[in-house]
Amino acid sequence: MMLWLGWLGREARVPPAPAAPSGDWPGGGGGGAGDGGRLFAIAMGRGPAGRSRAARRSAAADLVLAGAFARGREAWLAIARDYPGDLADALGHIGASYHLERDYPLALEYYRSAIRVGADPAALAAMIAGASKGLAALG
Repeated sequence: MMLWLGWLGREARVPPAPAAPSGDWPGGGGGGAGDGGRLFAIAMGRGPAGRSRAARRSAAADLVLAGAFARGREAWLAIARDYPGDLADALGHIGASYHLERDYPLALEYYRSAIRVGADPAALAAMIAGASKGLAALG
């Protein structure tokens, strides 16, 4: 996870698990089954907080760091759709989510896709090396 956090350029801001499920926690209640809570809504661009590109990116990263990988990936794809200039970065973050899940083949695929559409190869070199090492360890 530290490689990914370094790539993000910020420290982890994983919210503490609440005592009772709430809409503020990615996997928590707040509206029934399938509701991703407040972070997911922000990351998807819903509500006043979701109008900010920076808030959406932060919420998407927080979803992944909190272990809501599929919702984080969905959010990054939505961000890339709404901000086409963020496609390479979004693909890199999606790769990082697969990396955190230890799905190294998909992580590598997304890292390489990010490079193909304009991400800095040097910025992803450590991530690619880590995923390659993880894949090799799996045999």
